[in-house]
Amino acid sequence: MFFQRIHDLRVDNDMTQQQVADLLVCNRQVYARYEHGEREIPVSMLFVMRLIVK
Repeated sequence: MFFQRIHDLRVDNDMTQQQVADLLVCNRQVYARYEHGEREIPVSMLFVMRLIVK
């Protein structure tokens, strides 16, 4: 699943949910919902995430 891949990329890059949320300028709880598939990730955030996890 897509949201599992987002979690794996974050962990592979040794980042916490809070660190990624700070870079995305969003709340940690909101980011956690993206990772759990409870919320759809805006396309603009996907572009930023791509830069974060090179």
